[in-house]
Amino acid sequence: MKILQALNHSFFRHVPNLLILAGFLAFFIPLQAKAQVIDLEKIPPIVEVEEIPDDVFEAQTALIRQMPFEDQFLEHTVRIPKDWKLRAAKPRDSVSVEDSIDALEGVEKSAVKLFGTFAEYVSPPKNQIRSFFTLEALELGYEIEAQHWFVNYIFSQGYSLEALSVISKTQAEGLYVQLIDNTTYLVRVMAFINGPRIVLARYYVAQEHYMEERALQAKVVKSFQLTNIDTSGIEVMESFSFLNEAFFDYPASWYLIPSKIKTIARMKATLVQSKNIDSLSGQISMFLVSKIEKTTLQEEIEDFKTKLEIPDYSLGRYLGPETLDYHSDIYFGATEVYEMKPDVVTQIDYELWVSVMESDGYYIIASLLTPGRGAEFYTWAQNQEAYKHVVATIRQYDETLTAPSNQVLDKESLNLDSRK
Repeated sequence: MKILQALNHSFFRHVPNLLILAGFLAFFIPLQAKAQVIDLEKIPPIVEVEEIPDDVFEAQTALIRQMPFEDQFLEHTVRIPKDWKLRAAKPRDSVSVEDSIDALEGVEKSAVKLFGTFAEYVSPPKNQIRSFFTLEALELGYEIEAQHWFVNYIFSQGYSLEALSVISKTQAEGLYVQLIDNTTYLVRVMAFINGPRIVLARYYVAQEHYMEERALQAKVVKSFQLTNIDTSGIEVMESFSFLNEAFFDYPASWYLIPSKIKTIARMKATLVQSKNIDSLSGQISMFLVSKIEKTTLQEEIEDFKTKLEIPDYSLGRYLGPETLDYHSDIYFGATEVYEMKPDVVTQIDYELWVSVMESDGYYIIASLLTPGRGAEFYTWAQNQEAYKHVVATIRQYDETLTAPSNQVLDKESLNLDSRK
């Protein structure tokens, strides 16, 4: 599919001047290739084990309710076996997540606030080995889905991820293997994102006891529930107005590059994400064309394709459509993803996401340039989540958002795929 041949200097022609002032030599400097590759499609879902009946489970366990750190959004309930003991919580600045935070791929320590391990329960010894259950929390710095944060964390630690089930954007359940003091543990974990914090509920059982204890492990993990849901999101959101003709919201961690808008007939805006001065780690661009221009969406797509180029990169595989949410002001919306392959083997793969939309007054083309999911997984996860939020809030009128609609791109009717 050749919706684009590559990214374009005119596409971002207002970007270079700003970036040169910051020490950049071009609108972006490709990141160097790294060895680790994470492929979500190869991670199987959790296979559910035999379930303990509710009445039996409740007879074996005690209901625990806590509000750690006096944070109402960490208040929770969980059922713990009655013969287990509460072990004294670690100090707030000595946390199991913190113990390994430096190894987290793509995670900046300045971007997280550590709450810590706020509860740990241990079982009676069995062949001198105990099972244990821990509860931990940390505050997030960037928009991300629970499954993506969790997968990045597990792979960054070198653990073996056996299975992963996605419950929602804010909740995922996994099973992984971890070696502790020469004992191999199978760890079942539930990860919850609640507002700007993520909570991990983990049950560790030694491999030799796993078969007899796995049903209890699953039931205890699933019994953990947060009492209060924080709907504020992870990041503070900013809003941008195209001369009061159209609007979108974006995470405050992204930088809006000013663009002089001379006419409401054709307008553009660019957002960039940079962790350092060596390269841009993400770029979102938006183009609006008024219908008073007597043009069509198909003509604008063709014009978009002819202007795309990026030095040392060429269009790779078509990775498929993405089902995104669109505002009710958008009565057509469709998104596709492409691989951008480097001509230099030491540079990483990028991805280009392209969304085409139509409202009453405008044709809209949005795009995301991001390191590929197989190259810089954590950066990709943050960028695509930010892009989804931007696209979901593109609207012609600045009113309260209403229920979005999902649409899949009709490639035949739009004639985007010229490689077929």
